[in-house]
Amino acid sequence: MGEGLFIPLETRGFADKVLEELEAERMNDGQTAHAQWPVLLGIDDEGRVEAWIATRPGCVVFAPGEARALRQIPAAAAEYDAWVSRWGLDGIWNMPSVQQPLRESQTGVWVLERVPVDEPVVQGNTAAFFRWDEERPGDDEIEATLRLLAASRQELLGTLRRCLPDRLSVRPGGGQRTVEDIVRHVATVEWWYMSRIVLFPWPRDGEYPEDLEGLLAWTRHRVADRLRRLSDEERSRVSVPDPESGERWSARKVLRRLIYHELYHLRQLRRALPV
Repeated sequence: MGEGLFIPLETRGFADKVLEELEAERMNDGQTAHAQWPVLLGIDDEGRVEAWIATRPGCVVFAPGEARALRQIPAAAAEYDAWVSRWGLDGIWNMPSVQQPLRESQTGVWVLERVPVDEPVVQGNTAAFFRWDEERPGDDEIEATLRLLAASRQELLGTLRRCLPDRLSVRPGGGQRTVEDIVRHVATVEWWYMSRIVLFPWPRDGEYPEDLEGLLAWTRHRVADRLRRLSDEERSRVSVPDPESGERWSARKVLRRLIYHELYHLRQLRRALPV
């Protein structure tokens, strides 16, 4: 269950299996029976859905419709929780700002927000923006995000270090990007995310390492440092850095996407490289 923190379309069989296991546990597990998962839904014109679990930042389900997405939420939450627990980070999101949507009388999966998305909802699309994203993240949210990113980075590096040099040119799943392209993409997208909310110009050639591990470390250090130094105004601001696309961005949106993005590509790499 630990390969990723989302349930994409190709793993629907896995989701169904986890849901069956959860249902079997309900008879003997009061905590599971009373669990609740508030969800942020982005829905495109074709009815495709991205469903983010508000109380588990970075945990998302992509599905062809709302009913399927909501049905898969418990499995995605179970996968997320198992991964967090494996790193000894249980309770990392037990903070009022993240747990505020929980309702005493509510159980199960329920929709906290539902917003239209003007572009096709596919993995990698960044258009969805929720009222949830407008909330100002505190130091505790930023530090929790960085702790999870440190864990996913260790897994990414471990996967990369087991990769023979000739495997760097493999294209996982027959996609356009090679393994090396994907790793560089992980680093550069983190920089791009930050540039959505603050002035964060990409350095010129020669100002950053060319080797993969060096580039990952160099970028992460600068992104983490800038996140920690965000002012109150920068943490609260909603930006539209590209007027043509009209996409809205905020510090909280950056945090959830940072967690999701590296884990998505970690899963992608594990399909091509030795475990």
